[in-house]
Amino acid sequence: MHFPHAASNSLWLIDPRTNTFVARVPTPGSPDYEFGFTTLGAGAVWDANETGVTKIDPRTNAVVKEIPITGGSFAVAAGREGVWITNPPPDNALYRINPRSGGVTLRRSFPSRPITAQVVGEGFVWVPYADEVLKIDPSTGRVVARIPFNYPNVGAGALAVGEGSVWIADPADVPTEGSLEFGVVVRIDARTGRIITKIPVERADGVVVGAGAVWARSSETEEVTEINPATNLPIQTIPVRRADWIAVGQGAVWVLDEDIHTAVRINPATGDVVARIKLPPRARAIFAGPEGVWVPVAGS
Repeated sequence: MHFPHAASNSLWLIDPRTNTFVARVPTPGSPDYEFGFTTLGAGAVWDANETGVTKIDPRTNAVVKEIPITGGSFAVAAGREGVWITNPPPDNALYRINPRSGGVTLRRSFPSRPITAQVVGEGFVWVPYADEVLKIDPSTGRVVARIPFNYPNVGAGALAVGEGSVWIADPADVPTEGSLEFGVVVRIDARTGRIITKIPVERADGVVVGAGAVWARSSETEEVTEINPATNLPIQTIPVRRADWIAVGQGAVWVLDEDIHTAVRINPATGDVVARIKLPPRARAIFAGPEGVWVPVAGS
């Protein structure tokens, strides 16, 4: 499995008013750590690393807490009930922590198969688990549904929740019989767990929901596709040089070109590229939300 974001040694903050970097926050972890993820929510920025999770106050851009997790952290996601952490084998568990105290309030082990990057939304926690997606009650940690899915090991950034649905970018599915253009965005009803539709998006390998639309990226075709959730139809395809990661927030769609260390800012209303922001070398991902636009950077 490919993890686009190795553990960062720092998080860099972009000011969306000026499209410039305004802060750099050092974080623990080795640049060679295989896992790692960042999320915004619950009033903070959360960075997963090989020692646990780092909490950053976006008002001061300072680290306010280091939360140790046995075996390190793979991914982190924030929701109303708490901050959710998964970690790699051999622990292979899902944790819920109190965003204020950092204390662990729930732990659920998955001993048989590795879990990957979870997301929170539509009232539940969604965890890719081999060839299925687990729907988890955030209050109890109980698995309330198992959604079969034949794209094993859904990678980081390939699962999103919003508009009443779970969305999965599957670069290998064939949308129509005999088609030479592989790839779909799968829409699953968040209430029933049933597949609503498969939307053809060539080699889609990442998806986010926001700004009234669904946005799929393809690192192979070097495109971003906007999907209308009301019609399940692509609205437009936006060419970019590369699309290694995608985020939406702060009034924009943000695309990472890891090869030339650039963040591409797209106006979601028009699809126009309005800025290209030079990033530090080894920028691994980009995350946007009410807490700002943050870029994890390894070895910086």
